[in-house]
Amino acid sequence: MIILEPKAEHSSQATPSDDPPPSYSEPSVAGGSRPKFSPTLPPPAMVSSTTDRSMHIAMTPREEALIGEEYHRQLLARCAQGNHEPKRHYGILGIVFAVILFPVGLLCLVLDSEQKCARCQVRIE
Repeated sequence: MIILEPKAEHSSQATPSDDPPPSYSEPSVAGGSRPKFSPTLPPPAMVSSTTDRSMHIAMTPREEALIGEEYHRQLLARCAQGNHEPKRHYGILGIVFAVILFPVGLLCLVLDSEQKCARCQVRIE
């Protein structure tokens, strides 16, 4: 059996007798005076002188309502011409059967659906 003794010179622990770290003083300049630095300010921020000079016309709520109503009439006129926007709606029972009876339930979902116009809600066959 071999017993190894720890050597003191390989110890990585600091002892209280170690020298304190060196102080960090400012380096001296020839002539014994410190260099003089003038504080520099950052350049001033550039302010954009371009302002919005466009004329804003304030619209009353009544005018806005009239514009919205005219737009709605135009959309309904498209529907009157037969130019509908189709959207498919699914019934509640079709959705429930599709979830519960998954493979066969999809057939129920397709059978429980109808196509309507998104604008005028007319049923499209």
